[in-house]
Amino acid sequence: MHVSKKQPNFSTYICFTNAVKYQNFSRRSISYWFDILVDKEDYEQKDRNVLIGQLNNLSVLLEDYTFLSKIDDYSVLISKDVLVI
Repeated sequence: MHVSKKQPNFSTYICFTNAVKYQNFSRRSISYWFDILVDKEDYEQKDRNVLIGQLNNLSVLLEDYTFLSKIDDYSVLISKDVLVI
């Protein structure tokens, strides 16, 4: 199900974040789709590059973690130092 339909109160940025998470997209792809899909009212223009960097990190985060399971809509990940829910 589409994230925005499942969570209608989420901003377009949050929906995009959920779509990018663990997908290993390139920074270029994230930047391109960010400009198309994220409402400009959801962020300050001066923060765009920082947000793109954070999305890029989130997209490739799975490389540093081992996927444990999915509980409801939350992915449970673990690394040697921290448990991320």
